Amino acid sequence: MLRVACGQERDRLEESIGDLFSHDGLAASYPHEPALTRAQALAVLAEVIAEHDRVVPDFSPDARAVLQSFGTLRARGVPVSFADGWDKREAAIAGHELALRVRGALGYAYLTEQDLETVVLTGVLRLGYSDMTGAAEPMVAVGRIVADSLAQAGLPVAWDGTAGRRIAVGPIVFERPFEYF
Repeated sequence: MLRVACGQERDRLEESIGDLFSHDGLAASYPHEPALTRAQALAVLAEVIAEHDRVVPDFSPDARAVLQSFGTLRARGVPVSFADGWDKREAAIAGHELALRVRGALGYAYLTEQDLETVVLTGVLRLGYSDMTGAAEPMVAVGRIVADSLAQAGLPVAWDGTAGRRIAVGPIVFERPFEYF
């Protein structure tokens, strides 16, 4: 359910289910669950997605504010890499590559797949950021732009102004329909 709530692509979800069957990992991973066929497991996935969309038919106000602030950040020269990496290293590389494609980018912000899972589970979103050089002073300026944009969107922001220290947004409710992705 968490992967559905985070909006992992349907193809990736189905591939994960297929991997469990190809390596006989389903029984090992879920020994107390009844044995399922691949078709049954995919049907359960479809039921989970349908139930998620029934419970979450639209974006929560906080999710809408976060995503709108990301649009504002891009317009201000700080594009956001959204869950384009499992960890901070992968997401920062994706953010840097994204910023290289944006004319006049001052830097970038990023969140990891783990950050997306954390905001869904705990209501706290953590964002990393950098300028294009990695130097402390311009990095702080990019962090300030990120924190200000989030706060202007009406979100609770906590950041101590230290270069490299991640920006926390929360508590928030981050919900969006699966089929949006």
